[in-house]
Amino acid sequence: MKKVFSKILNNLSNLYKVFLLIATIFIIIMLFPKGNTFKYDFQKGSFWKYNDLFAPFDFAILKSEKDIEKSKQQIKADQYFYFYEDTSIADQQRITLGKLLQVSSIPQNRQKEVFNTFESLYRKGILALPDIRENIAEGSIILIKSDNVGTKCSLNDFFDMESASKYIDSVTQKLGANDSKEAAKILKHLLVNNIYFDANKTNMELQTRLTDFSRTAGMISTGQLVIAKGEYITPEKYQILLSFEQEYKAKYEANYSFENAWIGQFLLIAIAFLALFLFLQLLQHPILQSTRNITFILFLI
Repeated sequence: MKKVFSKILNNLSNLYKVFLLIATIFIIIMLFPKGNTFKYDFQKGSFWKYNDLFAPFDFAILKSEKDIEKSKQQIKADQYFYFYEDTSIADQQRITLGKLLQVSSIPQNRQKEVFNTFESLYRKGILALPDIRENIAEGSIILIKSDNVGTKCSLNDFFDMESASKYIDSVTQKLGANDSKEAAKILKHLLVNNIYFDANKTNMELQTRLTDFSRTAGMISTGQLVIAKGEYITPEKYQILLSFEQEYKAKYEANYSFENAWIGQFLLIAIAFLALFLFLQLLQHPILQSTRNITFILFLI
C-alpha cells in the first residue's frame, strides 16, 4: 500500500497534467454549439435578405393555426348526426294494435285503414329529437337501419310526436265521426319513438374527422424556388418558410445522434491536443516539464 501511495506522490505532477488536459477537452466540448441551427432569419412583412432559396427536399406547406381552426369549425358545421332505428318497437306495437282493434267498435272494413295508418307512421319513423336539434342542418342525418346500412336524411323525413299526432287526426277524420275518435285514440296510444339519436357514434365520427383532416395546404418539390432574394414575405410566403424550417429541423433531429456527435467532438479535440503535445515533446520538451507552462498553454486555448 505504501508503494502505491509513493508512486502516486511521485507522479502527482503528471497526473495533474493528464487531469488538466481531460478537463480542458470537456470544457471545449461543452462550449461547442449543440445541434444544427436553422441558418435563416425571417419576419412576416419584411424582405428576404438571403440568396434565392431552392427547396433541398420535398416538404408540405403546413396550414396556419388560423386556417386549422377554420377547418375545424367547418367540419363541425358539416358534421353528420347518426340515428338508429329500433325495429322491435314497431313489431311490438303492431301486435298491441291487433289486440286493441279486436275489442274495439271499429268495423272490420275500417280496421284495414287503421292498420295502414299505423304502418305509414312507423315506416317513416317517429324521431326522438335530441337537445341539439338546432344544430342539425338539412340533410345532415345518417339513419342506420337494422341491416347496418346508413341512409342520408333530414328532419323532415321523419315524424316527431307532434307531427305524428296531427297526421293521425288528418287520416282518421275520413273514417266517420264515431270511428275516427276511437281510431285516433288507439293510434295515439301506440305512438312510441323508434328512431333514436346515437350520441356515441356521432361524437366518435366527429372526433375522427377532427383528428384526421389534412393540416397541409400543398407541397413544395425538391429544386422548386421557395423565395427569391429581395422578395417581400407575404403571409403565404411566411407560412411556406415556417413549413420549410419545421421540416428542416425535423429531418436534422431524425438523423442527429447526441452520443455520436459527442464522441466525434471528443476525438477531434483529443487528436488536436495530441498533435500539439507531440510537437512540444519533440521540439520544445522543456515546456512540458513545467506544470505552470502546461496550465498557461491550456488556458490560452
